[in-house]
Amino acid sequence: MMDPTRFECVNFNLPSDKANAMLAEACKEDPRLIGCTLQRYCRTAAAFLGTNTCSPFSLLATVCASDAPSLNGCRTYAALCRHGSLVRQCANEAPLQYLPSTSELERMVPDLCAEKWVDGCELCEASEASFKRVKRVCEPLAVYSQFCRQVPESPSCSSMLQLCNSTSVPSNLCPPPPTPPPPPPPPPNNTLPFPTWRPYLHFSGPEYIILPFFVARSTLQLALAVIAAFLIATTHELVNVLRIYCEQKWVAVIERSNGVAQITASPIAANNDPSDAETSPTSRVFGRRSTTTGPIDDLDERGPLLGVPATSARSGTLHKVKAVGLDLSIRAARMILRLLSGILFVMVVLLCVTFNVPIIAGVLAGWGSGALFLGNYAVAGVSHGTYE
Repeated sequence: MMDPTRFECVNFNLPSDKANAMLAEACKEDPRLIGCTLQRYCRTAAAFLGTNTCSPFSLLATVCASDAPSLNGCRTYAALCRHGSLVRQCANEAPLQYLPSTSELERMVPDLCAEKWVDGCELCEASEASFKRVKRVCEPLAVYSQFCRQVPESPSCSSMLQLCNSTSVPSNLCPPPPTPPPPPPPPPNNTLPFPTWRPYLHFSGPEYIILPFFVARSTLQLALAVIAAFLIATTHELVNVLRIYCEQKWVAVIERSNGVAQITASPIAANNDPSDAETSPTSRVFGRRSTTTGPIDDLDERGPLLGVPATSARSGTLHKVKAVGLDLSIRAARMILRLLSGILFVMVVLLCVTFNVPIIAGVLAGWGSGALFLGNYAVAGVSHGTYE
């Protein structure tokens, strides 16, 4: 062999058949070597046979460059690619990079098998004596490859992943590529999906709430949602005031229906009569009793809700029928107003549990404005106990 440091040797190429023969001789001496295992992987992955990684000279270099340069099969390579060699083939078909050496893999295998038992672990068990006993069967690279294919996220597989991402190596040596997550299903009816509900105070628009038409997806929609919350809260306050106002009117209607004199002025302002001053608005429904103690014996002091009319002048059957009809109509109206108030209150609660600060502010502003502009109508009815 000529001196490889001479310029005439630049274009020298070791024939593939001779490289295969040298590789076979080296692997016969020590089949544990990673280059020998890599050759087996290259043979089972025909698509990679023509690549530099699987070329006979590159596999020989992987065995002889640092793993086992003293083997008989490595003598020619050691002489051809020694320090200062000008042979281009030594650089063009270099040994495999990034992988640990065979001796390093042998030290890693017991820990890998302890973490995850894979095929081949039974042949490469912990002690050095075991390696020597089965050295013609145990292949540390095969165990390392199997481990990384099953546990690619392990820190021990960083070298394998770096190798597989940077060079063309047999696919059966490397971990499979991660499966991309499936795309999300399209939203029904070409509508945007509901945003995630966030149970804390915030100022942004997207929500997930029970009332879908309040899902704000832009600043404009958020502004409209705040206005709607304001109107709902104001309407709720209006219905409550209306209930109180109607209760006052119904008292007067019942009094007229039962022949009870209607009190139209303040008892205190009317001649400062102490007995009239003590007459509460409730007595307009339950009777005109001026005190709260003692039995009610006077028929004139009993109101219609006690079941006895205050006077006997209109106690006929027709009057009773009309009284029952009036009572039922008042009860129905009271029920409708209460249901309406309850529905509006539930809507207000659903708006508030979005934890969206602007929407909550709209609700509070609606309640406040309703009390400010309509509250005077409810003052006279508070004593009836109807305002909630």
